Amino acid sequence: MRAGSRIASLGALVAVLSSACVLSAAASTARAAEQWNDGVPATSTQVKCVINLQEIGAIAKAGYLADPSKLPKAGEVFYARAVFGATTDTACSSGDQLAELDIVLPPGVSMAIDATHPITCLYADGDGPQANYPPCPARTIAGAYGPAIPSDDAGHAWTMPAGREFDVRFPLTSNRRLVGPGGGHCPQSLDEIPTSPQRDCLLIALHVIDGYSDPWLTPDEELFIDPATPTPTPTPTPTPTPTPTTPVVSRIAFTRAHLATAAKKGLPLSMHCAKACHGTVKVTVAAATAKRLHMAKGTLTLTRGHFSAAAGETANVRLKLVRRLAGKIRKLKSLAVTVAVMPSGAAETVIHLTLRH
Repeated sequence: MRAGSRIASLGALVAVLSSACVLSAAASTARAAEQWNDGVPATSTQVKCVINLQEIGAIAKAGYLADPSKLPKAGEVFYARAVFGATTDTACSSGDQLAELDIVLPPGVSMAIDATHPITCLYADGDGPQANYPPCPARTIAGAYGPAIPSDDAGHAWTMPAGREFDVRFPLTSNRRLVGPGGGHCPQSLDEIPTSPQRDCLLIALHVIDGYSDPWLTPDEELFIDPATPTPTPTPTPTPTPTPTTPVVSRIAFTRAHLATAAKKGLPLSMHCAKACHGTVKVTVAAATAKRLHMAKGTLTLTRGHFSAAAGETANVRLKLVRRLAGKIRKLKSLAVTVAVMPSGAAETVIHLTLRH
């Protein structure tokens, strides 16, 4: 390549890298307020063999897309980019320079690549327009300092012909607020990465193979991300207090709770009806008690019967016992029973009573 051509290529590339992104002016109206926020470019130098000419060999910068008046929020996806290229060929031959592109992310920031948010790659030669770069990869690979973006899905390095600029854009998301310089020191070299674990900047680590010093370029850009919109605490729906209802049947009792009387004449039971009611009543003995008294192996139904009464009246019933059970309970000192009153069309009422000798 002639020296004049190299100088022309260098001037064109520096102008593109140092200026505001031309594409932002052509953004859709829905995103017209968004713009690329790019950091200071980093450059490499090399000395040409034979002629001993020192010149800039490659340039790179980092940036991210944001509306200054409406920053991305934590949890949202936003795009960042690495812009890089070669201004000349390799130092001692006419070959193209190569590059490995690593993305060094701050704590809490991660790649957000999916079908809706893919990696996109553009390139431009000299002063020509930007165009899509077809081999653009769909995923990252493991790099030396973080996720690496190769030139294609086969994992190849980027070939950088003299005068060509690449613009590689990738989606990110943050799980926290980012405050730029306020978040910590941004590493200015690879050696500072381990000593600056807390930072709020995007760092590009571009390994340039130039046939001279094979340097790492580390341009950066401070990131500003607003906190996530707090999720409003839902107002609990008050549970309405149920209106107390008067039971249909109440004041259930044995008029004479004596075992001897019950064994001989039956159980005299009374119950008050709040409104006209009729139904059935059942008296049972719990399974444990029935088994202990050798009366049954399970819950024992002692007796059952029917009742009826007008509204506001008391129903009095006498529930006869079968002869076998009457003989067994006559000599007991006490017997706990369960009385279940089941009025027709109303809820069952259950109480526990004790018959005594």
